[in-house]
Amino acid sequence: MTPSLHTEPLLNLGALSRRVHGRGRHEHVSPRSLSRWILKGSRTAGGERIYLEAVRTPAGWQSSEAALFRFLDSLTTASRPEATQQPPRTPAARTRSSEAAEATLKDLGA
Repeated sequence: MTPSLHTEPLLNLGALSRRVHGRGRHEHVSPRSLSRWILKGSRTAGGERIYLEAVRTPAGWQSSEAALFRFLDSLTTASRPEATQQPPRTPAARTRSSEAAEATLKDLGA
């Protein structure tokens, strides 16, 4: 059975944020970080976006501790060297590649 927020105890973002250690002078991540992970996701090295599962209630966004750990596990798995793919090409690299392909086509008479 797939884990689901419908069967897990929900927490507001303030309570959930205290479950994850932050960095620097902060003891934990901010609720704002969690809402950003819900709405915008977090980009992996391969360019994929991973989102924190949550539900919108009249009291605001809520998620579960299990959903938070699934999100963090997904980020961890995606950051491992064997899981990462080549990073997306830069605009300059795409332009060089396109120009090289165009030159090859001209050489072939196309």
